Amino acid sequence: MKTLSLILILLSLLFCSEQNTSTDPNLVKISYATDPSTLDPIQTTDLVSEKLVKLLHSSLFDMDDKGKISGKIAKSWNWNFRTKILEIELIPGISSEEIKISLSRLLQTKGPRKEAYKDIEILESKSSSKILLHLRGNLNDQDALRLLSLPASFISSDTGPYQLKSWKRGNSLSLVFNPRYKLIFPNINYENYLPDKLEILIIPQSTSGIFLFTKGQLHSLKLSDFLLNHPITKINKIYSKKGRSVQYVAINNTNPCYDKFFREALNLVIPRDKIISQILENQAELTLGPVPLSKFDEDFLNKHKSRFLPKTNFSLAKEYLSKSLCFPKIMNVELEFRMRADDENQSKGRAVLESIRSLGLKVKLIAMEKSSLYKENGIGLGDFTFLTWYADYNSASAFLFPLFDSTRLGNAGNRAFYKNLELDQLIQEGDILSSIEILTKEKPWIFLWSIQENYLIAPKLIRYRGIEEYL
Repeated sequence: MKTLSLILILLSLLFCSEQNTSTDPNLVKISYATDPSTLDPIQTTDLVSEKLVKLLHSSLFDMDDKGKISGKIAKSWNWNFRTKILEIELIPGISSEEIKISLSRLLQTKGPRKEAYKDIEILESKSSSKILLHLRGNLNDQDALRLLSLPASFISSDTGPYQLKSWKRGNSLSLVFNPRYKLIFPNINYENYLPDKLEILIIPQSTSGIFLFTKGQLHSLKLSDFLLNHPITKINKIYSKKGRSVQYVAINNTNPCYDKFFREALNLVIPRDKIISQILENQAELTLGPVPLSKFDEDFLNKHKSRFLPKTNFSLAKEYLSKSLCFPKIMNVELEFRMRADDENQSKGRAVLESIRSLGLKVKLIAMEKSSLYKENGIGLGDFTFLTWYADYNSASAFLFPLFDSTRLGNAGNRAFYKNLELDQLIQEGDILSSIEILTKEKPWIFLWSIQENYLIAPKLIRYRGIEEYL
């Protein structure tokens, strides 16, 4: 039934709108594999929703690849260490009342990120262009600025580059350029910056996207690994993104049987290089703990790569397993390996599963829809869960927090339910090296790899220099 529905959608897109859209010079069509779960910044947890939030809203602050903060809606800011008050002056065209309303929603509305912002208090505005925030507890100005650059804190009024025209759930979203955006941010060179109209098609399968791309009805799509050698990739541009995500297996750390010896055994038995080469077409990189290699500079890698890089050793894995708390009884217990049921994850997940089974463990595969997988993991179900984390911002620290924060268990980010107060302190202090040292010793996950994302780009899209951020 789902296949029939997809075929009807494709035919409708191709034949009913071809004449109207293919010749429109101001319309660009891109695709996402799944529908956004929400368009409300406060409720965002998935990557697609975060992309839409960035298209429809703007943030007070931006964070670059090095973790450096700059203002966006914030024109300037001043931190008073003694009073712990952060004073933010806004750019023209944005009122303090507008910001206050949006941040109040974030602080008062139940949502997956609410806990992270609990130490921010809004004080009365000094003027129509300034807002005062009181930072409580251990929250300092740099932590607050980082929090105010994340999607959950995006200002939920008409501040983004686009406005939503329509949303046909499971099918498409139609966006039009927001005229207010040019008034708020007049210093941007808007020539060939973003298209006037943007249509986002929801296409779960890359093969369907390829069909529309060849007909000129789609201008960008994310390529699955098995399509990288498709003939169409030879005549169109491929845009690649590295180090934006990490794939891992969350080990349920609430089970005392999964002690340090057991977790070490699971990590030692995975042939990562072989899987990356043979299944992932070399479109992935290894990680140091949870952090992709591309997040580190050459000096850091020269000093620490050999010490933290994951290793494969089957005989040593068997030895560690034999020392684990519940051995040998664990060998007769049926364990659960949970993962998404889509084609793209099946081959990778099954390769990891077979490696675990090679230890002699009885492991049952449970393939699930994405929403059910994350929901059940969030309440502590399952033994091993194959997951992907997309970083909230472009920094090594984004692969540590909230993934290993002891207060953010389950759906709040820490899906392995791993608690370590020493690690919490190191992450709060921004000590990346010491954090990785603990994680590579403790191994609360089966550390795997970071997938390189590859996007097929049509000539029509290349002219817009600002669009790649939203692919």
